[in-house]
Amino acid sequence: MTTVTRGAFMAAAQASLAAALPGREVMRGIQEPADLGDAALQQGVWTLVAASASGWPRILTREGRFGTLSFAAVFYGRVAEGESALALEQLEEAAELELLDWVNTTKPEPLDAVYPLRATYSQGREFPYGWVVMEMEAMYV
Repeated sequence: MTTVTRGAFMAAAQASLAAALPGREVMRGIQEPADLGDAALQQGVWTLVAASASGWPRILTREGRFGTLSFAAVFYGRVAEGESALALEQLEEAAELELLDWVNTTKPEPLDAVYPLRATYSQGREFPYGWVVMEMEAMYV
């Protein structure tokens, strides 16, 4: 296995997720939802944000080859005017499930060991706008 930089990993994740979800926009870096515009939010937007890397002592001492890269997949969406809070909750659930489907598909290196840790939801606090933050980890060399 060759060394993969954080940037290369995140670029591969963005390309893979975009290919898996052609109906959604997929980008890198945290975004301000208001800057995305209603059309993009009604379509749904995923952003990928690197958070941290760990396991370096194992890598540096050669006791093990792998560390982990922590990152977040953040979904921003909006329901149409007149829709209910339930519709927003269903939109967030659909986004979560599509990300979990992506996680569970077979992907080539460096995306072959990606797994979810925790999801946080908007709880309708910004209705009609919603979001999901899925904290993830990946094997990282």
